[in-house]
Amino acid sequence: MGRSVRIEYPEALYHIISGANEKKRNFLTDEDCTKFLNILRDDHDRYRILVYAYVLLVNHYLYRA
Repeated sequence: MGRSVRIEYPEALYHIISGANEKKRNFLTDEDCTKFLNILRDDHDRYRILVYAYVLLVNHYLYRA
């Protein structure tokens, strides 16, 4: 069963989180973290989102946009 449709509206805040499969590590090196942050920056520019805060942990990440 899929998840329900996300309700979107102007000025909404979203809490985004993603964990690794089997609690394995997402980020093995500092370079991995840097690559992820570059992707987040590119998405910020592309989709015109404002990221208020983010946390990168070895097996998951979350941010509020």
